[in-house]
Amino acid sequence: MSGAREGIDFLLEPYRVLDSVTNVVCLPAKYWLIWVPMLSR
Repeated sequence: MSGAREGIDFLLEPYRVLDSVTNVVCLPAKYWLIWVPMLSR
C-alpha cells in the first residue's frame, strides 16, 4: 500500500512545485497591480 502512496506523491510533486512557482510569480504581480495605479497618478 505504501508503494502506491509514494507513487501518488511522486505524481503530485510537479504540481506542488508548479503551485509554489505560481505563488512566487503571482505575489509580485498582485503588488504590481496594486502599486502601479497608485504611483501613476
